[in-house]
Amino acid sequence: MSREERAAELKKNNTKDELIELILKLEEAPVVGESGAGKSTLGTVVIPFKQGPAAGNELQYAIRAWEAHYPALEQIIIIGDTPLFANDKLIVIEHKSESSNPQIDVAHKMAIAIASELVPDEFIWSNDDIYPVQNITEVDVRKVTYNGQLNSKHNGTLYSANRQATIKVLKEAGLDTLDYDTHTPFVFNKEGLAQMLDVYNCLNQGHLISSLFFNTLPYASSPVLVTDDKEGKGNYVVSVRRDGVTMAALKAAIENRKFLYHTDAGWPLVASYIKSKHLNKSSFEK
Repeated sequence: MSREERAAELKKNNTKDELIELILKLEEAPVVGESGAGKSTLGTVVIPFKQGPAAGNELQYAIRAWEAHYPALEQIIIIGDTPLFANDKLIVIEHKSESSNPQIDVAHKMAIAIASELVPDEFIWSNDDIYPVQNITEVDVRKVTYNGQLNSKHNGTLYSANRQATIKVLKEAGLDTLDYDTHTPFVFNKEGLAQMLDVYNCLNQGHLISSLFFNTLPYASSPVLVTDDKEGKGNYVVSVRRDGVTMAALKAAIENRKFLYHTDAGWPLVASYIKSKHLNKSSFEK
């Protein structure tokens, strides 16, 4: 399909002109990391961080897990508050929250990453509640995962409102509405991410950034559907979202997966497990 035919197809779907240009540009660009498209080494992990009064030491153990399980790691960059345990090796770009809407605040921290010369053109974006639990490679972190379609139900929460806004702009653009908020790391490139934040007005309107990015960006390979069942036979990531889960069940689930994620309710169990696995300090700690 020619560029003109693709543009006409998007126009037929009532896609806005500025989005048509963005989609065409992204579709025409080579995908970094694929054969013949400019291979790169992903050595930088960027993590947004806000120190809360009741926060545990999730970030400290997330960093230990990255250092233990990702041999390609070269640097970790924190955007937000300076962790109390940080030494000079841990790069911190101070940034105070600019919005009470978490997704808008994330967009601002992404904009800081894009603007910083310390962050390379391609980088891994993760969170303080995501832990590698097996040895991983660049192939693993480049894997694009999704949960199915974005849930269109509105339950009155701010996150739900942001999800609704995401669905709305994607449908207006004639794009798919897959849910890429899988609580796993993702690889972003600065140019595509910067255009995304601008075109979708993410610094002012709450959106689910990963779902915007990967529904718009042509990914190198088909996305992987993340599954998670009660028997612990899911793939790629294990999520601990409630208390009452046994240590035996957690260990059985981790055997088959690359990453571990938890909510506040799941932290006590995860803390017990992750601390037992990473007793020694990382090279990023005092």
